[in-house]
Amino acid sequence: METVTIVQRLYADGRIENTRCEMDLAAMQAAVGGHIEMVRTWQAGYWLVVNEEGMLNDLPKNARATALVHPEVWVLDGIRGDALVMCEAAEDTEDPDPIP
Repeated sequence: METVTIVQRLYADGRIENTRCEMDLAAMQAAVGGHIEMVRTWQAGYWLVVNEEGMLNDLPKNARATALVHPEVWVLDGIRGDALVMCEAAEDTEDPDPIP
Protein backbone atom coordinates (compact mmCIF):
# COMPACT_ATOMS: atom_id res chain seq x y z
CA MET A 1 0.00 0.00 0.00
CA GLU A 2 1.34 3.44 -0.91
CA THR A 3 2.23 5.93 1.82
CA VAL A 4 2.70 9.71 1.93
CA THR A 5 4.91 11.91 4.09
CA ILE A 6 3.08 13.83 6.80
CA VAL A 7 5.00 16.73 8.36
CA GLN A 8 2.41 18.34 10.66
CA ARG A 9 -0.81 17.51 12.46
CA LEU A 10 -3.07 20.53 12.91
CA TYR A 11 -5.70 19.94 15.56
CA ALA A 12 -8.97 21.85 15.54
CA ASP A 13 -8.32 22.94 19.14
CA GLY A 14 -5.22 24.85 17.98
CA ARG A 15 -2.51 22.35 18.88
CA ILE A 16 0.21 21.73 16.30
CA GLU A 17 2.33 18.61 16.26
CA ASN A 18 5.43 18.74 14.08
CA THR A 19 6.17 15.22 12.98
CA ARG A 20 7.62 13.30 10.10
CA CYS A 21 5.92 10.02 9.44
CA GLU A 22 4.58 7.90 6.63
CA MET A 23 0.84 7.29 6.50
CA ASP A 24 -1.32 5.15 4.29
CA LEU A 25 -4.96 5.84 3.44
CA ALA A 26 -6.35 4.06 6.50
CA ALA A 27 -4.04 5.97 8.86
CA MET A 28 -4.96 9.32 7.28
CA GLN A 29 -8.67 8.52 7.56
CA ALA A 30 -8.21 7.63 11.22
CA ALA A 31 -6.27 10.84 11.88
CA VAL A 32 -8.97 13.12 10.42
CA GLY A 33 -11.92 11.00 11.52
CA GLY A 34 -13.42 10.02 8.19
CA HIS A 35 -13.08 10.11 4.43
CA ILE A 36 -10.24 12.34 3.29
CA GLU A 37 -10.06 15.24 0.89
CA MET A 38 -6.85 16.84 -0.38
CA VAL A 39 -6.77 20.65 -0.27
CA ARG A 40 -4.08 22.77 -1.94
CA THR A 41 -2.05 25.10 0.32
CA TRP A 42 -0.37 28.39 -0.54
CA GLN A 43 3.05 26.70 -0.05
CA ALA A 44 4.18 24.83 -3.19
CA GLY A 45 4.61 21.10 -2.60
CA TYR A 46 2.35 20.92 0.45
CA TRP A 47 -1.25 19.74 0.71
CA LEU A 48 -3.78 19.53 3.53
CA VAL A 49 -5.46 16.23 4.22
CA VAL A 50 -8.86 17.02 5.76
CA ASN A 51 -12.12 15.30 6.65
CA GLU A 52 -14.24 15.41 3.50
CA GLU A 53 -17.44 15.66 5.55
CA GLY A 54 -16.17 18.01 8.26
CA MET A 55 -18.92 20.57 7.71
CA LEU A 56 -21.68 17.96 7.36
CA ASN A 57 -20.55 16.36 10.64
CA ASP A 58 -20.40 19.78 12.33
CA LEU A 59 -16.75 19.37 13.32
CA PRO A 60 -15.10 22.39 14.97
CA LYS A 61 -13.43 24.96 12.74
CA ASN A 62 -9.68 24.63 12.30
CA ALA A 63 -8.34 28.19 11.98
CA ARG A 64 -4.71 27.15 11.40
CA ALA A 65 -5.59 24.75 8.58
CA THR A 66 -7.95 27.29 7.00
CA ALA A 67 -5.15 29.90 6.99
CA LEU A 68 -2.99 27.55 4.91
CA VAL A 69 -5.54 27.08 2.12
CA HIS A 70 -4.43 28.45 -1.26
CA PRO A 71 -6.30 31.67 -2.16
CA GLU A 72 -7.60 30.11 -5.38
CA VAL A 73 -9.30 27.29 -3.46
CA TRP A 74 -12.87 28.02 -2.45
CA VAL A 75 -13.67 26.97 1.11
CA LEU A 76 -17.23 27.79 2.16
CA ASP A 77 -16.90 27.96 5.93
CA GLY A 78 -13.28 27.04 6.61
CA ILE A 79 -11.61 23.70 7.22
CA ARG A 80 -13.40 21.63 9.84
CA GLY A 81 -11.80 19.12 12.21
CA ASP A 82 -8.21 17.94 12.52
CA ALA A 83 -5.96 18.18 9.46
CA LEU A 84 -2.65 16.81 8.27
CA VAL A 85 -0.01 18.66 6.25
CA MET A 86 1.38 16.41 3.52
CA CYS A 87 4.62 17.03 1.62
CA GLU A 88 5.23 15.98 -1.97
CA ALA A 89 9.03 15.78 -1.40
CA ALA A 90 10.75 13.00 -3.27
CA GLU A 91 12.19 10.17 -1.23
CA ASP A 92 15.78 11.13 -2.10
CA THR A 93 15.51 14.72 -0.84
CA GLU A 94 16.19 16.03 2.63
CA ASP A 95 13.48 15.77 5.24
CA PRO A 96 10.75 18.30 4.45
CA ASP A 97 10.08 21.05 6.93
CA PRO A 98 6.69 21.93 8.40
CA ILE A 99 4.97 24.95 6.92
CA PRO A 100 5.94 27.96 9.10
